[in-house]
Amino acid sequence: MSKAATLVVIQFVLLGLEAVALLLLPKGGTDITRVVGVAMSVLGLLVALYAIYEHQRANRQLPNVVPIPKETGGLITSGLYRWVRHPIYTGVLLGAFGIAVFQWHIVTALLAIALYGLFSVKSRYEESLLKIAFPEYAAYMTRTGRFFPGINL
Repeated sequence: MSKAATLVVIQFVLLGLEAVALLLLPKGGTDITRVVGVAMSVLGLLVALYAIYEHQRANRQLPNVVPIPKETGGLITSGLYRWVRHPIYTGVLLGAFGIAVFQWHIVTALLAIALYGLFSVKSRYEESLLKIAFPEYAAYMTRTGRFFPGINL
């Protein structure tokens, strides 16, 4: 299995585990943590869906879940992509951390942290390919945060 495919498999395993944990683990925290967690998750869903919409509108195709640029795609630097290089990952991370806050359980927190680590590795791999496909990508990286505006972690 290729590195790209392995990263995608791990991504979906972590997301699946997060969903199972949400359904099966006891909920802790307070009413406030539940409200904040739901708000984060809803915001994450909206960010991810809007980023997918922007990608589809700009490239006339849906984004590739495998971190390999499509030959027919172009570099998007407007909309959410003006602020962050990987807004779909941003949305998924907001959702995962929202579940962790809502659930208030160490397992969902660790899964969200693991997902962040995976997206860090996956995005770096993807960016190494994007720099080859789009020479202007290196400059774009210097002015745009990876997952959050102004932050390149």
